[in-house]
Amino acid sequence: MNTKAEVEKLFKEFYNMVENQFQTKISILRSDNGTKFLNLTFEWVFLTQHGIQHQSIYKYTPQQNDIAKRKNCHLLEVSRALILSMNLSKYL
Repeated sequence: MNTKAEVEKLFKEFYNMVENQFQTKISILRSDNGTKFLNLTFEWVFLTQHGIQHQSIYKYTPQQNDIAKRKNCHLLEVSRALILSMNLSKYL
């Protein structure tokens, strides 16, 4: 993503990819309370049209940030384990 204006386009592409590859729908979009990424057209038209609930979290809350950090660490550990088990190069 080069600019913040690309968020709507990229999310729509991500939504289509999830729907096509995994045959499932996104039900909740969680973001911080900043409005810099979401505009009214995107939020009220696209999200409500597709039945996606927008939940905004409080900014700078360590409790919620810790949950996200733990999930990211878990994903990295799993991906590293898969790379090692497949005997791929370490640079990957």
